[in-house]
This record gives sequence, structure tokens and C-alpha cells, in this order.
Amino acid sequence: IDAIRKLELKPESQIWHNRNYLLFMFNNMGMNFYDMAMLKSAQYARRRVKYFRKKTIEEGDFFSVYQNDEAYKIIKYYLREVMCDDDYIFPIIPKGTPAERLYKVNNAKVKTFNKYAKKLAELAGINKKITSYTLRDTWTNIGLDLGIDIRKISSGLGHSSVQVTEK
Repeated sequence: IDAIRKLELKPESQIWHNRNYLLFMFNNMGMNFYDMAMLKSAQYARRRVKYFRKKTIEEGDFFSVYQNDEAYKIIKYYLREVMCDDDYIFPIIPKGTPAERLYKVNNAKVKTFNKYAKKLAELAGINKKITSYTLRDTWTNIGLDLGIDIRKISSGLGHSSVQVTEK
């Protein structure tokens, strides 16, 4: 993560935006790409992002995540383009995308993100495949190494049980 963080990238380039997305997801407990893409302006207040995890919304997985300095800087950058509470924070899902197309649009966007994650890894000299899912695994491993309780990590990832996280 630190090697990717330190890369010198052309501001506003596609790879620069994708690094921002990668770092934002990492700093938000390994947030799922779709959940990040679907964040709207109204879900951010007082340095907190509040959302229901799409995959486990039926279980009531509500998150309120304090934004550390890096995530705060990223979110503030993208909020300058937001005009109303219903606008997406990140320019991933085009405004006005019909609900029935969101899943298909997201699949295309996550493929693009994973392509850029691979390129970021190459530029950073990382010899491992990086995707939106391996990013979640990285957050999990770092969290465990830092002594974060596995129950908190499991909850942050939206897992149904600690056993899923342990796998």
C-alpha cells in the first residue's frame, strides 16, 4: 500500500483516480468497490461515511466510518464536483444511470479498476496480482498484524461470521 501511495502519477489521469479509489477503499476497512462507487454526497458528514453494504444490506450491515487524513483528503477532492446530496461522490457511475443498469455498469467499472490496480502494482514493483478483492485481503492482514480484533475486521468486511474472515 505504501509503495502505491508513494507513486508519482500525473494528477487527474485515469491511473491517478484509480489509485485514489484503491487508497480510499483500503482506508475504509477494505470497502467493496461497488459500495464505494455508489456513495452519495448525503452519506458523508463530519468526516464520516455512512452506508449499508450492498451485498449484506438485508442483514442490516450499516457502517459509519471515520475518515483518516488520507481518506479525508481524497473524499474532499471529489466532493468539490458534487452539486447535490443525490450525486455520487466518485466519478465512477455516470449520473442518471438507471437502477436496472447499475450492476452491469459496475461490473465494467470494476474490470477497469482491476486493470489499473495491476498497472499500479507493476509501477510500484509489487509482484502480486492486485484486485478490488485482494485489496480487502490486504486490509484484513494488516489489521490483524496491528492487533485489531478479528470480530471488528469481520464486521468491517461485511462477513456473515468470523469463520468467513478466518478463511
